[in-house]
Order: sequence, then structure tokens, then C-alpha cells
Amino acid sequence: GGLEVESRRSWSAQPEHVSDGHGQAFRFFRVNVPKPYPGLQFRRSKDLEDKYKEFVKHESAVAGWLEDDNAWLRVSADLDTEPRFLPVWHGEHRLLVPVVGGRGQERLRAGTTSREAS
Repeated sequence: GGLEVESRRSWSAQPEHVSDGHGQAFRFFRVNVPKPYPGLQFRRSKDLEDKYKEFVKHESAVAGWLEDDNAWLRVSADLDTEPRFLPVWHGEHRLLVPVVGGRGQERLRAGTTSREAS
């Protein structure tokens, strides 16, 4: 299955108030990868080496819930789908930059992912 992005667009006009039931807020970020990488690969678990082939392109918006002291972003909330995670940091480089005011929801669309290996 693809990333369930379109359905999340209608959750709330103020996504910072959407919770996962454990007090975690739904947040928006912009992908910020260093050159020459085209994007940030999804992970099956909170392990940097446990990669999916799909990735979110550089400068694209992504949304989810921060976990593990803000080290990982969980982008799949549906228990029927495999979990997908994105690392927030790689060393000293911030890979996911917060979108101020949660205004990134308009930019979320299914076309922000790719199946090409990075």
C-alpha cells in the first residue's frame, strides 16, 4: 500500500490539536536531506538500516507523530498497515524541519513519495 496522506488532509484545520490517543500531537515537517540524496527513505522500524525502497523527496512535506524523545517520526497511524518511520536526525544534521503553524497540510499529496532507491 501507498502512504495514506490524502485522508489525513481532512482530519483537522488545526493539525497540532490532533492526537494519537497518547497525548502525541500530529505534526508537519519539511524533508531536509544533504546533497546528493534525493530524499529520505522510510524505515520499517526505528533502525536506520531497516529501510523501505520508498522515500519522501527533499523539500516535501510529511506529517506524523514524534516518538522516542523526538528522534523518530511515525507516519503510519493505521494498525492494519505496516509501520513507517522517518529519522528526525542523522548525526548533527536535522532531516525533518518543523513546518511553523502546521501549514504543510496543503502540500501533502500522494505524489511526494517515490519507489526509487536512494
